[in-house]
Amino acid sequence: MKNKSTGYSPAELLYGFNLTLNSNWQPNGEIDNLEEEINTRIKIINTDLPQIRKLSAEKSVSAKRKTEIKYNKNVKIFNFNLGDKVLKLVQGEKNKFDKIFEGPYEIQQKLTKGAYVISDNNANREIVNGDILKLYHNINGMIPEVTSNLNTKLKRFKKPRLHEDIYA
Repeated sequence: MKNKSTGYSPAELLYGFNLTLNSNWQPNGEIDNLEEEINTRIKIINTDLPQIRKLSAEKSVSAKRKTEIKYNKNVKIFNFNLGDKVLKLVQGEKNKFDKIFEGPYEIQQKLTKGAYVISDNNANREIVNGDILKLYHNINGMIPEVTSNLNTKLKRFKKPRLHEDIYA
C-alpha cells in the first residue's frame, strides 16, 4: 500500500520494488539465462533505489510544508504578560449547561512555545498552553466566582502536606 505523502510503499523505499515471494517472482518476458536476469535486477535495484528514496524524501518534505501552511492559517498568536488575569478553558466532556471557562487565574511565568505558568488564589500552579487561555476583563462591581482550584499534575508545583515528603 502506497504512503499518502511519499507516493511509495515502504517495501519500495527499502528494497526498490514491491515485495513478492521468491516462488511467485517471474522475470519479464522470456530469458535465456536466469542468473544473468537476477544480476540485471540487482543492478537496477542498486541504481534506482537511491533515486526512489531521494524522490520520496522530497515528496515527504513537500507534504509536511503543505500541512504546516494549512495548520498555520488557523493558528492565533497569544501574548499574555506577567500578572495578567486569564480564564482557562474547561477541557473534557461538557453538556450545554457546563461552564466553558474557569478562573480567573494569574500569569506567573511565560515559557517557550506559547506555554504559561498560571496560578490561582491558593498558590496552586499549572503549566498550560496559551491557546486555552483567554484574557479576563474585570468589570467594576463584578465579583468573580472561582469554582475550582487548579489541580496540577506536576510534582514540582504541588504543595507539601503536613509532612514535607508527602505531596498532595
